[in-house]
Amino acid sequence: MVIVKSGKASTLQAEYSHLNTEALQTVVRLAQNAFQVSLCGLALFNDPDVWVPVSYGLSVPDLPTDDPFCRLLIHSNKKNVVSDISANTQLASSQLVTQALGLTSLISIPIVNGQRERVGALFLMDKQSRKLLPHENQILMDMAALIHEEVKRNQNSRALPDVEQQSVDWRMDFALSHPAIGVWEANPRTGCITWDQRMRALHYLLPGACVERWDDWLNLIVDEQRERVKRLFAEYQKGADPGVIRFKIELDGNAFRHIECRGSHYYDEYGEWQSTIGTSRDVTDQVLAEIALKQQSKLAVRALEAKSNFIACMSHEIRTPMNGVLGIIDLLSRSELNDTQREQLAIAQNSGNSLVSIMNDILDFSKLESDKVDFEWVEFDLAEEVAMVVEGLRPLAKQKSLNYTLNSQLGDSYKVSGDPIRTRQIFNNLISNAIKFTEEGAVQVEVSSQKRDDESEWVEFSVSDTGIGVEEEKMGSLFQMFTQADSSTTRRYGGTGIGLAIVKRIIEKMSGEIAVVSEPGQGSCFYGKVLVNSVEQSAFADLKSTDVDVSFDGYRVLLVEDVRLNQVVATIMLEELGIEPVVVEDGQKALNTLLNDEDPFDFIFMDCEMPIMDGFMATEKIRQGDAGDRYKGISIVALTAHVSDEQKHRAAASGMDGFVSKPISQE
Repeated sequence: MVIVKSGKASTLQAEYSHLNTEALQTVVRLAQNAFQVSLCGLALFNDPDVWVPVSYGLSVPDLPTDDPFCRLLIHSNKKNVVSDISANTQLASSQLVTQALGLTSLISIPIVNGQRERVGALFLMDKQSRKLLPHENQILMDMAALIHEEVKRNQNSRALPDVEQQSVDWRMDFALSHPAIGVWEANPRTGCITWDQRMRALHYLLPGACVERWDDWLNLIVDEQRERVKRLFAEYQKGADPGVIRFKIELDGNAFRHIECRGSHYYDEYGEWQSTIGTSRDVTDQVLAEIALKQQSKLAVRALEAKSNFIACMSHEIRTPMNGVLGIIDLLSRSELNDTQREQLAIAQNSGNSLVSIMNDILDFSKLESDKVDFEWVEFDLAEEVAMVVEGLRPLAKQKSLNYTLNSQLGDSYKVSGDPIRTRQIFNNLISNAIKFTEEGAVQVEVSSQKRDDESEWVEFSVSDTGIGVEEEKMGSLFQMFTQADSSTTRRYGGTGIGLAIVKRIIEKMSGEIAVVSEPGQGSCFYGKVLVNSVEQSAFADLKSTDVDVSFDGYRVLLVEDVRLNQVVATIMLEELGIEPVVVEDGQKALNTLLNDEDPFDFIFMDCEMPIMDGFMATEKIRQGDAGDRYKGISIVALTAHVSDEQKHRAAASGMDGFVSKPISQE
């Protein structure tokens, strides 16, 4: 096949008249099979003429001598890997590549003669983006080595008499045994299989052993994989394509090797199925590496889970005493105190709240890191949520006399579907940071919405301040865990450096992004967007919440709690609200009390982790009627130091109606 016609084309063919075209066809066909590409061919050239004596796949048309594809093959002295031809200025204008065949990727490797002169190229082209994997690189080099040997043989044969020609034929035989791949061929009419020497070596076949039929091959495969491979081999025998097949063979001494094979069917000009030719290679190192990687991944997951469980456990253990500490502080703050006592109590309360905040941050990041955070998709008022966060932090801004503003393009009400809790967390963290690091000037919050499509939209936001700012070289680490601009920032302003890392993870989970621009001494601006689902705006926007006075006088509540300090704190808080609490230490006593107490209960606060019977089982039994039919539908609220999503789901699954995490306050 001449793809560049000129006066020298016949000269080129004459120059390579001694080529073993059948051998080259085998090599190119094996290359096309091994790489599974749309087109594979061998180009030989004598500038400016190019001749393709053999190719498989798409048909190669005639081309002008100055086509970029031809020029690349002629002038390139190195291997080429072009994964996206449209981005390659040289190849994008090729008639062969873009117009005739619509190809996307090209891989080529030069072929040299005995004088190490470039005389051709082996090329592989595909309609899909294609890169060269490490093991494929070796296969490509081996294929080029085969062709190199045949070109040298052709060159020598032109100068040698026929007697001497026989002495150089061994080179092709030697080259055929050199590649790291074996070649096999199956006859569809007789069912016979032919292996080359490399196939025998790959399977460690002993001298005298034969593989002549499919069953002979199957007998070499380990027992546990034989039936699976038998079904795949049967696909070949039916003329189908089972794709890549991997299996394991056992050697002497309990050693194993992993083999990968693939094949293609070939037909004559009448469409008759002539043969199935395939390649095999040893992939033991690759398989063992994959197994090791999976084991390392499992160990990493286990380590991450162990860390998450440890953090959750520590959070629970710290929250239990902190509930008592903050509860007592809250009760004391309601008593008669002088100014000094009130100031000291406020310091203790702030310290306790800071500790709880740090625990929450660490727990949040741990859950995000281990992908254990569930994001809700519920309808909520975005404008109201943002306004509530801004107003909630206004006292902090007022203490510093900051110009604190919200510029919302959402109006008084704007309904969307998403996760309101995580949305509040994003704004709360960014705004509180801006206030914390700004001593004077302004903090401005902006929020708007931009349609993405008919079903979703971007919530775009920015939080700007005139605070301390961040140096450019340190901005890259701002969103890393336990990172602040420098150690003096931590000493002066406090904090752990977890907040921004959490914000970034949450935003990424919400299909969004966040960035920052900053100038030291001038301030910072954090801006980004998150994805929410669109909701039809309706009369919902006109509804406003109304404060309602609620009286609990006369309520009787069963408090199920095993820690004495928590019992005392909760009892005092409930009594101050006019509620009569009845306290028991575990779930079994709760069931007994409900069955035997003549006065009815209106409500149950249920701790989750208790001896004898925990709150989950007690709740399930109450819902089943073990405490009497009248309490099957009583309101039960979990009261626990665990705050994980799994714990919340478990509480809901057991039949609890609500979830209150410790430490608790009367509010």
